[in-house]
Amino acid sequence: MVAGLDLTRWDYALARSNAPGSIGQPFNRIDARQDNAGAYLLDTVEVADILVLNAGARYERQRI
Repeated sequence: MVAGLDLTRWDYALARSNAPGSIGQPFNRIDARQDNAGAYLLDTVEVADILVLNAGARYERQRI
């Protein structure tokens, strides 16, 4: 059996200006953060000499 957990996070920031001289007062700001969490299971069972069964499941949650 294989089991695992994935955790990721990213942050994004952007300040837009219409000229280099006005970068201190941008007209548009974007701040974003995303968190992801996932868990998975995988199992392999030999049903017969010529038959192998693989079964797995994954659950993932995302928050923005």
